[in-house]
Amino acid sequence: MNKIIQINVTANWGSTGRIAEEIGQMIIDDGGESYIAYGRQLCINSASELIRIGTDWDIKLHVLESRLFDKHGLASNRSTHILIEKIKRINPDIIHLHNIHGYYLNYKILFNYFIDANIPVVWALHDCWAFTGHCSYFSFAKCERWKSGCYNCPQKRTYPSSIFLDRSQKKLLR
Repeated sequence: MNKIIQINVTANWGSTGRIAEEIGQMIIDDGGESYIAYGRQLCINSASELIRIGTDWDIKLHVLESRLFDKHGLASNRSTHILIEKIKRINPDIIHLHNIHGYYLNYKILFNYFIDANIPVVWALHDCWAFTGHCSYFSFAKCERWKSGCYNCPQKRTYPSSIFLDRSQKKLLR
């Protein structure tokens, strides 16, 4: 039997949430089990078993750390550890990542778990956040610094907004 966990910022809502839902539905239709771990924007009609990552309070703290310290994707430590324990209990055949940004997950903790988990991971890149030091769509600012090393990000004040610090170069190298 195929067992999948998809991780996305939303569940059955918005473009990436709908994509995850439809993949889950295909797995279920084929006799498998589907789980969607999500950060926010729940749509209660899902064929998959839903796993909420963190709480509204956790998201607010992650937003605060992002705004003040440019730590988007590097907060939510507790929520990420709880998710990892749930993944261990489910023991999926595959993990499918979608948008892992959105103030709900610590990618460094999650990826460190993947190194030792011996579970295949697929990552659908729905935007550019995974390979830039900060932005989701570098084309908006016509910036190609991500190719050689992000710095002095022209989109620092756009999603995921940082008021003071620009850690794009450090985050790109992680």
